[in-house]
Amino acid sequence: MQERTQLAAPNQPGWDKILFPIMEIFFIAWLIFISLDAARFHWSSVPLWLQVIGALILLYLFYFLFLTFSENSYLSPVVRVQEERGHMVASTGLYHYVRHPMYMAILVFIIGTSLMLGSRHGLFFVILCMLLLARRAVLEEQMLLKELPGYADYRAQVKYRFIPHAW
Repeated sequence: MQERTQLAAPNQPGWDKILFPIMEIFFIAWLIFISLDAARFHWSSVPLWLQVIGALILLYLFYFLFLTFSENSYLSPVVRVQEERGHMVASTGLYHYVRHPMYMAILVFIIGTSLMLGSRHGLFFVILCMLLLARRAVLEEQMLLKELPGYADYRAQVKYRFIPHAW
């Protein structure tokens, strides 16, 4: 639990010390934007049936997140190899299909929350979020290839980063 609540670490790569705060600011800006859109100014609207679908997406997502967290005890917001804990490659469960299921979950969270709260314009943030996560995934994998034993074999076995059959 301590690892999962950590927002910085001594062996965190420099690029992640920059990218992670940008992602946090992005997330806060998105929350403010969808709140203003859906509740204050009503810049866009989403039909009730799509809001229900958004809520169902989020319910499924919570189960998805449970599976992700239970499969990878090294999951952390900070990119780093946890040598002090004997860090090993997670390759079972959802990690058998995509290398970064948490990143995929973030995208699904933005879609589901934007729909459920009634902010169609909130969906535009998915594109920016995907670009940020894609950059982080590429940099993270470069680091893991160098520092985590077995990651090269895992990457050869699991072809997709976080969008199955796409990327």
